Amino acid sequence: TVPRSATRLTAMIDVHQRLLYWAVCAWEDDFTGYVVDYGAWPDQGRNYWTLSGATKTIETQLPGKSLDEQIYGALGTLAGGLIGREWQRDGGGVVRVERCTVDASWGPQTDTVYRFCRQSGYAAILMPSHGHFIGVTSKPMAEYQKREGERIGMHWRISQGAARSVKHVTFDSNWWKSFVHNRLAVQMGGKTALTLFGNRHQLHQILADQLLAEKRVPAEARGRVVDEWKLPPDKPDNHLLDCVVGCAVGASIQGATLSNTNLDPSKKRVKFSQLQAQKR
Repeated sequence: TVPRSATRLTAMIDVHQRLLYWAVCAWEDDFTGYVVDYGAWPDQGRNYWTLSGATKTIETQLPGKSLDEQIYGALGTLAGGLIGREWQRDGGGVVRVERCTVDASWGPQTDTVYRFCRQSGYAAILMPSHGHFIGVTSKPMAEYQKREGERIGMHWRISQGAARSVKHVTFDSNWWKSFVHNRLAVQMGGKTALTLFGNRHQLHQILADQLLAEKRVPAEARGRVVDEWKLPPDKPDNHLLDCVVGCAVGASIQGATLSNTNLDPSKKRVKFSQLQAQKR
């Protein structure tokens, strides 16, 4: 269920050849957040799975189709289940997803994602998204030249390219991963905390593992210090981290803001034990 205090619901879909990962988060206006639900399509029927070890895949659910058709069909089914659904609110009433970002950075299927977001009956809610690794030697997003028609927000920009008639969001993935981890590090009950639903911590093992899959590496160059998030050499699954980050970006697009005007994430480290404690 969605907490009564939440004012908006956002979703994110992370696109892979074998599975679509997804998350839905509820948010208050001040960025206090709640991970409402998450998973993969097709549903794996168990609490823990890996991308490489998935037994049910997009191909097994949609056999005999081209990859483009499979991804398009999978997106249609999943989006209908997330956006078309009425989510129950604590104390009664329902709420719907008002923004769903869709990962469009997998090159072979970028056009498919854009086409789906344009043609879907949920086109007003769907938005292709691109997370950019903006490291310490990269030009900060704040220094990008603003183009006509662009909307600029908290380390994100909404643009419409000449080649595709669909608005898309580009965001600083390093900054937003730090932002999400800082929300997770806030003590449960505190303003701007991001908490997990339920009270059975074993159900959240896969989410905790993927939220902690990448390592924060502070980097400094030319007087500038930024967090760079990197996967260890064994490359564990991190797809649910991407989904929760996408939900947070979507909340910012929809108007959630931090009351603190200093928007640069502080260096807080989240431990697994903290994630286990952050459950409502």
